[in-house]
Amino acid sequence: MLKLITILFLFFQLSYAQDDQSSLDDFVFENVLANHREFDYKIHNAYLNQDYDKVDKIFRDFIEDNLHNKIMNDFTWNKFRSRHKSLYDIDLPIYLMTRSSWSLPNIGEIPAINRLAKKYKKEIKFVVLFWDNKQKMKKQGRKYSRHVNVVYIDEMQNKDAYTIKALKHVLGVPTSFVINKNKRVMDVDRPVATPFHVEESQAKQTCVESIEEKINRAFDSSYKLISEKSSEDRQ
Repeated sequence: MLKLITILFLFFQLSYAQDDQSSLDDFVFENVLANHREFDYKIHNAYLNQDYDKVDKIFRDFIEDNLHNKIMNDFTWNKFRSRHKSLYDIDLPIYLMTRSSWSLPNIGEIPAINRLAKKYKKEIKFVVLFWDNKQKMKKQGRKYSRHVNVVYIDEMQNKDAYTIKALKHVLGVPTSFVINKNKRVMDVDRPVATPFHVEESQAKQTCVESIEEKINRAFDSSYKLISEKSSEDRQ
């Protein structure tokens, strides 16, 4: 009898350990940092060979294998214009764009984000995260409307090395994330590019359509209907 109890105890201990490991593997940062070396190597070689189609495929394969439907880790930020102190402080789905003062968006991106943040303010939170100190990011940060959560992480403060390594150094800047209300990553992508000669109104419309497409493909049809209804109500 004692032997049976011991076996059962060991079994449940092992099962618990496996469940704990599975839950750890379900998080974004752990997956990114555990698998980034091969990704970095492949990306580097593709760039050296100027095979940009391959670069895009490697990026998308890495996203699908290691980020899609994984749980985004919580992390804190410095508030430039936001009521929220961290990712988990937000209880709605999130559209997160990472930026830097040296990585300027096309002329239509900021107007598009401002428009959509207002349009869908009850359905989704728009967050723009700058990898900069306040002095460097404030000029760009002021261009976003009050409906956009503008935040920053200062790499020189050395407080967020884990977050910085996973989201900035591996995935690069800029990168967009669509995150559902349970903090699962539904979509990861680069922002759409527009030619320099395109007028702002056209660039804005291109960005609006691109962002809405990312949001809609990330959620099920019921969310699309909510978005479409909201759009119709506000027109």
